[in-house]
Amino acid sequence: MHGSIAELDRGNLAPLARLAMMMRTESAALRAMILEDFIRQPCRAGPPPPHCWAVCPYCLAVDVEQGRAPYVRRTWTHPLAVYCALHRAPLVPHGNSDIKIASELTLFGDLQPYEPRDNLLDRSHFDARELILHTIDVLEDSTKVDERDRLTDAVSDIVDALATNMYTPNSGVAIRLIEAPVMRRRSLPGSNELPEKWWLDVNARERLLYVRMALLFLSEPAHPPRSSDKGPFGANWFANRYAKNYVGWVSCAMEDPLLLLATELPRSAVSTMNYRSFAWPKRLRQRWSSAVSAAILWATSAVPAAGGST
Repeated sequence: MHGSIAELDRGNLAPLARLAMMMRTESAALRAMILEDFIRQPCRAGPPPPHCWAVCPYCLAVDVEQGRAPYVRRTWTHPLAVYCALHRAPLVPHGNSDIKIASELTLFGDLQPYEPRDNLLDRSHFDARELILHTIDVLEDSTKVDERDRLTDAVSDIVDALATNMYTPNSGVAIRLIEAPVMRRRSLPGSNELPEKWWLDVNARERLLYVRMALLFLSEPAHPPRSSDKGPFGANWFANRYAKNYVGWVSCAMEDPLLLLATELPRSAVSTMNYRSFAWPKRLRQRWSSAVSAAILWATSAVPAAGGST
């Protein structure tokens, strides 16, 4: 092909004519297999199959039951895709599935077969259900192109933030704030600088986890403020983490998960996020601005939480 099949999957149409000739099929038929979002905005190739494949095992089982070859749905290739729209079940890395898209010889040749897997990704108790369902709707509706692009930008930027090391030295990567208590495991090493579209370059296991965590950060804050209900962030996480000094904060930033990123990330990363957030949906942009304002007040205020006044 003189190129990667993953590169073609992500919207680079240069190898299309050669591949159509090799497969003795029409270029239009192959082009139709590529997600329209990638054709509009080609992206970096990322890891090759099967490492980039996220699948729904239930859909693959239906393929086999109905006598056809199991295949990757186009929607599953979108970076936002973390749930199956049909079965309402979390997508998992191809390595998790007992049903394979292709043989090991096809996928790995003479190399030793290896596929990342994650047995915790089929858990869904930590997901922001409303935002997951909204994401499914946006992905499935071909008329919501602008809304999908804006949501994609927002989630991509939050994923980049989660892959960034925190401001305090030796505190680790930002996703550790939620991955450790929820998944009970150590996080991957992070970057000292805010990356750009990090989710395009990692395998499905990392992408699926980080996107679900990003959607959790972007979900609406719990109500009422300072709720004692125990959720993925833990009971009273706001007061426990920031009790020293939160008098006078912007009220709409209270208990917003975005506040964690605004306070814990390096200032350079927060500044870059401020610029990027102009492409987000309006409501998410407003929440990020409020979180940053509150983080500044928290960092500069010297008024104690108990018995003080603004």
